[in-house]
Amino acid sequence: MLNIADNIEILIPQEIRRSGRHGKLSNGDATSTYVNPWPHAAPRCAPDTGSGPTEPTLETHYAESEIQNLGPENSLFFGSIRHNSHYFPVVEPVRPAVHRLGYPAATELPVNRSRKSPQICLTRLSFSLDLRSTMDRMCLRARRHLHSLHDVTIDLTGGEATALLYTNETEVHTLLHLLAARHPPEGRFRGEISMNGHILTLKQFARRAAHVPIDAPPSDLTVLQYLKFMSYLEQPATAAFRLENMIDQLIKTLCLSQVKHRLLKNLSEAEKQRAKIAVAILKDTDILIVDNALRDLDVYEVAFIVDYLRDWAVKLNRIILMAIAPTNMETLLMFHKTVLLASGRIIYADWTHKLIPYFERHNFPCPALKNPCDYYVDLVTHDHLSAASSKESAARIRYLADLWKRERPVLNLTTIQTVCPPINPAGFLFKVWVLLRRQAWVAVNHPCRYASELLLALLFSCSLGVLCYDLPTDKRAGIEDRFGLAIGLFLFLPLLLGFWNISQVHAERHFVYGDVKSGLYGPKTHVISKVIFDLPSLFCIVLFAAFPAMTMSGITEIATILHPQNLVNLAILTILILLHLGIFRYLAWNLAHFFRGRTMAFGIYALLLLGSNLSSGLLVRSQDQQKFAQNLRVFSPTFWAAQPFLETIFIRKSQLHAWIQNDLKPGLQRPNSSQELIFDCEKHNILAAKFKEVPIYTVAQCAKIRATHALYAAGFVPYKVQDVSAIQIQPKNTEKPFFVPTTRPPDLTAGVIVYCFYFALTSSFLFFAASFNHRPRMD
Repeated sequence: MLNIADNIEILIPQEIRRSGRHGKLSNGDATSTYVNPWPHAAPRCAPDTGSGPTEPTLETHYAESEIQNLGPENSLFFGSIRHNSHYFPVVEPVRPAVHRLGYPAATELPVNRSRKSPQICLTRLSFSLDLRSTMDRMCLRARRHLHSLHDVTIDLTGGEATALLYTNETEVHTLLHLLAARHPPEGRFRGEISMNGHILTLKQFARRAAHVPIDAPPSDLTVLQYLKFMSYLEQPATAAFRLENMIDQLIKTLCLSQVKHRLLKNLSEAEKQRAKIAVAILKDTDILIVDNALRDLDVYEVAFIVDYLRDWAVKLNRIILMAIAPTNMETLLMFHKTVLLASGRIIYADWTHKLIPYFERHNFPCPALKNPCDYYVDLVTHDHLSAASSKESAARIRYLADLWKRERPVLNLTTIQTVCPPINPAGFLFKVWVLLRRQAWVAVNHPCRYASELLLALLFSCSLGVLCYDLPTDKRAGIEDRFGLAIGLFLFLPLLLGFWNISQVHAERHFVYGDVKSGLYGPKTHVISKVIFDLPSLFCIVLFAAFPAMTMSGITEIATILHPQNLVNLAILTILILLHLGIFRYLAWNLAHFFRGRTMAFGIYALLLLGSNLSSGLLVRSQDQQKFAQNLRVFSPTFWAAQPFLETIFIRKSQLHAWIQNDLKPGLQRPNSSQELIFDCEKHNILAAKFKEVPIYTVAQCAKIRATHALYAAGFVPYKVQDVSAIQIQPKNTEKPFFVPTTRPPDLTAGVIVYCFYFALTSSFLFFAASFNHRPRMD
């Protein structure tokens, strides 16, 4: 294999140069190297102080040390003497003549070189990103890989904080997410990860590392609730401290005391990042991986967090690997080591104070009045402005990467120590309890979110009660009004609440997506906890939707509501609405989880709800439908709920009444003694000639209609009709009756089986649909 230095003239022609930024190659022998044309002097660099004195011995945990009780007159915001004295820029720094930010460099801190554990060695890590889409995988198409990491070798030792500089966010996110097993991309991984000399897989290493993601924390929890929720799901790796005490100490030392009961969405960006760091420290792992979560903070906020994590690493002998884009060299010198990643290759991975001398030694000095952090990152950035600049920058990156391979120090592996303890994930039942507690916190923090559905059901029920107020029996319109009441409760109410439920599921994606991808809990755990927590809410919604409409329409009278028979009728009507609404509620959840967009989910939900109502006979009589549509009636959940519902409001008896009265309450009224409604029609008064105001008699335009006749005409056969042949509707001057019932009353046992089947189907499919875990749309 040819060295890049031997063929550098082929890769970069001599006439292709970029003045002011990149060096050029000297013409000569095969060992040609870059010669930088800039005559500027090298910038200042922190002195190499060597190992320095040894670290003092600490007997207590870091978060439990150096906390002073300043008295009730002082706020807890200033309860720590570690950082708060120089946290704000208006306060005079500790060393105004040396450090502008007030924090010492890493070389000025005491380090104990005798500690050799933990030691992490990432050897020759390579990753190829799979570019196939989901459809390509379903079609079994050939793999298309994009090499994003090439031969990444990094040595990490306890008590050191390492800064990871990068030129491409995709590459650094790929590396960190692979190590932390948080949202790992699809692809092919090669390499070796060792901890104290023991070879680990990616999953084994991720269980021993805490990760601070770049994603925003959930906005519907307070700081204290967020820390408890995350610490319950992933408990500390050791039992060195009490969890409640540790949470209290982290809140104080990270300056979150004044905002611990405030919602995370109302915090500043710096306070959100400190809350996420507290969550990671609570896991008490030996490795802490920090994504570029500090990119939107000012220099003082960044320096405070870096100093906090560096002290944590030094005092407890922990490892910090932080992706960062520092704005000045003083911030970078706060790290012990620096890793420069460019085009998936390691350009430099050694002590921070040796970074500038290393590049100066190879003829790449930083110009005067130039930020070395920006300059060296810009030096190894792949330039895509033109084909010539792309070829030149690619050759320079490969040259520097090969140069570091030759000069990097030899890794000193040790095998005398055991591996670090892993994080203890919570059990399945405990996770369900934690998620139930989280939803209770959200309900307390956002009561309007849960009360809005109750208010929506109440407003709909009152509106329906006004439209169907005091349903009459002295005219034919009372029949259609009662069918309209059933249509409103079985069609429009599920339609309205279904849209609300689909919107809520899409809103939950903002925290469920990240939690499931991070492995905090699975889709099944989320679904089970959601169903359990939703049951009381569903009962309240049904009561709010049924009671006002029933009482205002006259189906249930307030004066006699405590009568046993009326209580049975009201209970049956409520149960029927509950079962029907529950089926379509879970259907809405399935569609919301299955489809990425809410428009498609709501469209299919509306079509399925409309089809169920059409096949039930509520909207169109079954006699007017095709034979195929009539056969679908037995599979409609709306039909099996509407049949006893209409029987109850028309004739006050149904098969459910028989089950309840025979099995539960034998002393109640028997089902044969029904209170069937009789519907009259409008009548005209015939007045005498001399007495205009006194009617002599009235003339009716039609005969009275029994409720049983009305149900038969609509296609619903009542339960236990005594004389089927006598129930006919036969107008005058006709030889054949207008309608003769030929079907038998349906057995509700089949309806129970249908509802059990639908509940089992929607519940099982909900586990499958929730596993899609679509990425939430950005606001």
